[in-house]
Amino acid sequence: MIDILLIGAGQIGSRHLQSLALLDVAAHIDVVDPSEKASAVAQARYDEISSIAAKPSIAFLDAVEKIKAHYDVVLITTDSLPRRKILENVVAHTELKYLILEKFLFPRLEDYAAVSQLLAKHRIKAFVNTARRLYEDYQELAPLFETSKNIRLKVSGSNWGLGCNGIHFLDLFAMMTRNTNVTLEMQEVDKELMPSKRANYVEFSGTLKGFDDQNNTLEITSHRDGSAPLIVEISADNRRVIVNESAREMSISTENNVQSKPFRVKYQSELTQVVVKDLVQRGTCQLTNYEDSSQLHQVFLTAFLKHYNQITGQQTDLCPIT
Repeated sequence: MIDILLIGAGQIGSRHLQSLALLDVAAHIDVVDPSEKASAVAQARYDEISSIAAKPSIAFLDAVEKIKAHYDVVLITTDSLPRRKILENVVAHTELKYLILEKFLFPRLEDYAAVSQLLAKHRIKAFVNTARRLYEDYQELAPLFETSKNIRLKVSGSNWGLGCNGIHFLDLFAMMTRNTNVTLEMQEVDKELMPSKRANYVEFSGTLKGFDDQNNTLEITSHRDGSAPLIVEISADNRRVIVNESAREMSISTENNVQSKPFRVKYQSELTQVVVKDLVQRGTCQLTNYEDSSQLHQVFLTAFLKHYNQITGQQTDLCPIT
């Protein structure tokens, strides 16, 4: 029996729950959310999933104080602002082996070292849900660039959320280059904030550029307006890959060949059960571990916090992205 705890039954939490419904091993899921409305929506989405095997049993709780004394896997899918306190509260009430955290991890730099110490103290293996690591097509592309130098990764599209979602592509860059020593440049990020889809947060647009200590380069653009598709281009040496995530298609060009094929976007409702089974059966998974993701998040947050303070005229230590 796998015991799972899911903190947060909102939009992303309910998709995690749908995936957990597909587990083909005996499991129980406790879901914690103070909102009866969110819990009802999550229950309805869970019930939508049909499974050949018996679905895990499930219970909804309205407070962390009601959780059990032990869980194999804990997922925290809340927004970034309360996440550190929620994690500290969870650890105070239960023992856990594995932890999955949503991006954007935390809005303050001080949170990262504090959480790292907490995880080490309680011997918790933690991973961050930058889920493109789990896309088979990106996994198959990575070996194409394994021995390449001067890898260039370019992302562009309209209004997809540079602040909220840019970390996904910074993580993809680290996956392709096998390197987390990245420097970011903000000169072409727009000097005007955008409203976020979530209350109490902000969004950014423009172009984020970066490079690592191996001369690989990164360029990520979210246009403020328009309807440009989300396109990822990876190139090095005589290889070039263009992934149109919006159109679900890709092309791979090498010195002697051009190949076009479908590109499959993997949904959260498919992925979580695979990660949970990997953690329980193998003790690890294909998501980025906390320490590597923390390094990338801190580089990203440092750059965006400085930019946020310049735009707002503040001197705050908190950049409200989630």
